Amino acid sequence: MPCTSAIAITLKQSTDFVTESGPSSPGSKLVEPLSYYERERLVWQSTLPGNEKLLALALNSFVDGNGECFPGQETLATMCGLKDRTIRNLCKSLVEKGVITRVHRYYKGGKRTSDNYRLSFVALAENFS
Repeated sequence: MPCTSAIAITLKQSTDFVTESGPSSPGSKLVEPLSYYERERLVWQSTLPGNEKLLALALNSFVDGNGECFPGQETLATMCGLKDRTIRNLCKSLVEKGVITRVHRYYKGGKRTSDNYRLSFVALAENFS
């Protein structure tokens, strides 16, 4: 079901924005990024199952102005009250659904650090319950 909200979302790779002209179209003027509460509302109204929705809400609490965040899996597990393995499985599912993109990050010595996550609020807006 399409988004019937007063907020129009541009289909843009970087950050999701509100536009002046309503639904996104080529050349539409960007006005401002979505607020924390607008992003949260999109997660709550999505059709994601419970634990996936919980993880998306946790990730949203870390999102910066570019729509990205990089919390550790242990941090996410603690926030959600879930096991690390469950968080990994949920992340995999959200990637498959297009709700998040995930890029592995490494220290200069090659050791892994927390992943970089980008939430697609457009994907959530297009799948309202």
